[in-house]
Amino acid sequence: MKYTLLILLLSTFLFAAAGCKESNKDVQTESSTEAVTTTATTATETTTTQQTTTTFTITTTVATANETITTTQQTTTATTVEITETAVGDTEREILESVCIEMFGEIPPSSQYKDRVEYLIETAKTLPDKYSHSVADKDDLIEQARNIWIERLGSEYIEEIESEYIELDGELVKYERNIPAYTVEYYDEYDVWYINPNAPSGVTEDGIKFGTPSMPPYLLIRGEDGKILGALF
Repeated sequence: MKYTLLILLLSTFLFAAAGCKESNKDVQTESSTEAVTTTATTATETTTTQQTTTTFTITTTVATANETITTTQQTTTATTVEITETAVGDTEREILESVCIEMFGEIPPSSQYKDRVEYLIETAKTLPDKYSHSVADKDDLIEQARNIWIERLGSEYIEEIESEYIELDGELVKYERNIPAYTVEYYDEYDVWYINPNAPSGVTEDGIKFGTPSMPPYLLIRGEDGKILGALF
């Protein structure tokens, strides 16, 4: 009886000890799992934050660099255009000055402007651009100039210049010219054409000599593009 009771107590003690050991094992396992899970979560959050920050910084830098380059290019282009336009204007005036010296030996004075060159330039600005085109040859130049004078002085003016008849004492008399209807000169060094119409002058069929004094208009036209550099009316 005593032995039986002792065996029962010993069995109960061993069973309780085994239960405590299993319980401790489960608690350790759960604690380990929580620790691993927490660590993994923290590592993931840290990595994501670093990647987002890096991407934002690179994008901002590229955008700033592009804006700076664009602004610099626009400023440089505007400056170049302004310098080019000024240089072209100065060159055209110098060409007219040289041509005037060849024509007259000097730059003639002008009553309304500082000198003849300034007058020629200002008068040319009043003419329509629709007649401007490159000059192919002498005949092409005459045709272009005729259109300008008809527009500015009227068709009757050109008809009188080109007519083979002169009015004397109320009658139209045929005559032979001693100078052509148009004087044309080409200044090769400057690529400039000079042209002016000449008033009737010559000898009639009856041998009458006559001349018509006038201050003929003239044009100075650049050959390569037909631009009217100077004009006198």
